[in-house]
Amino acid sequence: MKKEKNKEKGKKSITIFLENVYIFSCYLIPLFLLSLIFDKQILKFIISNRIESLNLFFIYFDKINALVILSFFFIYFLLKKEYKTIKPYIINIILVYIISYTIKFLIQRPRPSLGFLPLIIKTGYSSVFSFPSGHAIAAFSILPFLKTKKEIITWFIIAIFIGFSRLYLVVHYMSDVIAGAFFGLLFAYSAKKLAEIIK
Repeated sequence: MKKEKNKEKGKKSITIFLENVYIFSCYLIPLFLLSLIFDKQILKFIISNRIESLNLFFIYFDKINALVILSFFFIYFLLKKEYKTIKPYIINIILVYIISYTIKFLIQRPRPSLGFLPLIIKTGYSSVFSFPSGHAIAAFSILPFLKTKKEIITWFIIAIFIGFSRLYLVVHYMSDVIAGAFFGLLFAYSAKKLAEIIK
């Protein structure tokens, strides 16, 4: 009886996982394909409409990287005593770092620095590559772990702003950011599913 219930529960969780992946895929994949066509035009538009007084703010905002975001929420969940969230969240962190860097080295898309006016220049071997945006992956991977509507809406707005900052600084194309959002959500839902399996 218990085995049947566990099987049923497992099937249900897989269905929920696939439904979530399908829902955000329906939105993000068409946006990604569209952004590939207009990547350069979008960057040129942002560059031509920069507000000089905000440039320094965005340069310093770049310091809020994936490590800062993921570390902050690890402490946040601990302080809120959401101990059940910690296990899948740690798996999420591992997926974010291992898979995102693997994709970067496989795709090796150069950053949009040449021909544009970046406010910062990324250095280091891993920093040469643009696709996908690590900041966007980290930011959007947080959303599935949040519990309340207020938390989700607040962080969703911040995550979008983090994505926009990558364009404002001209360190990523729009397609890098959208792909980052997709992978971030995918890694988070996958981590939650893996945590259930590892139990």
